[in-house]
Amino acid sequence: MSSVTHLTQFLLRLDPSKSVARQTLFNYLKVFHDANEALKPELFNQFFNHIVNYQYWQSNSRSLGESLAQDMQRFAQEYRIDFDLKAVAFPHQTQIVMIEHAADLESLIKKRETALQEEGDRQKLFSISETQSMAILLKKSGNFEIRIYGRAALIKQGELDLPRPLTQLFYTMDVELEPFKWQVLEGPVVTLARFRLNDDGCQGTMIRGHMLQRYETMASGALSQHPELFYALKRVERHFINPPSDPFYRDLVMQLEKAKQLLRLSHPDGRRVANGALHRAKSALQNIFPNDKVLSGLVTNVEFALMSQTTEPWTEISTN
Repeated sequence: MSSVTHLTQFLLRLDPSKSVARQTLFNYLKVFHDANEALKPELFNQFFNHIVNYQYWQSNSRSLGESLAQDMQRFAQEYRIDFDLKAVAFPHQTQIVMIEHAADLESLIKKRETALQEEGDRQKLFSISETQSMAILLKKSGNFEIRIYGRAALIKQGELDLPRPLTQLFYTMDVELEPFKWQVLEGPVVTLARFRLNDDGCQGTMIRGHMLQRYETMASGALSQHPELFYALKRVERHFINPPSDPFYRDLVMQLEKAKQLLRLSHPDGRRVANGALHRAKSALQNIFPNDKVLSGLVTNVEFALMSQTTEPWTEISTN
């Protein structure tokens, strides 16, 4: 039986750089699949269900499908594959539509999420932007899953179906990412992370663009040591975690309060602590907690204290 390694070696011989579609499939296999994994129709269908989320491929689905269908026919002539290529839903044979009305999208998401439910599970759906909706599947065990869907849909056998969402996160009942579980998270500027948390910390890959080009490999370290990934995760979590219950948020507040107190006492470490706390807090306000009144008020007070640090008492600015 042919494996992912056989296919990647074959694509290398054809030179992926000569075809955008070929290079994209090659990059996907390197990031999302194990080298020894057996080739099955599901692997290719998962790829097409993933890639259709990208606007570029929504506009170029025909060239994507026709190009890769030709490559796979050549591959099947040289290697043994234990399935019929007709089982692969190539994009040029599948119509893509954009769902315009929120109610229609909600119905499709409910249908998709209900199929993933088991007895005792519950689901919650809500819009997080004009183009995205979040689904929370609360498992009977207390663990829960997060998926974020766009507005693209596929017509399969006369019915609408949603592609696999770019963001799929798995949490424990303690609202911590489930360890050793592969997570997929969409970031800004057409970026994506596939990662998991293990005993060594964060392991995974960051990719960019519609060609899924690898630009960062993560082998260890806490999530907070990978700012781009960390901020993207926090932007998602703010939709279902109240800031005061978020350890990161609480730590920001504590550091700002500490800086404010040190400056009030004219402590020699006041400026150093304040500058560090302000840097973290401003970054969080810009990337994670926009318009948060508590953080904004504390930042204003600390900045005011830095500018007017004297032996004279200073007046706090209200955070209400």
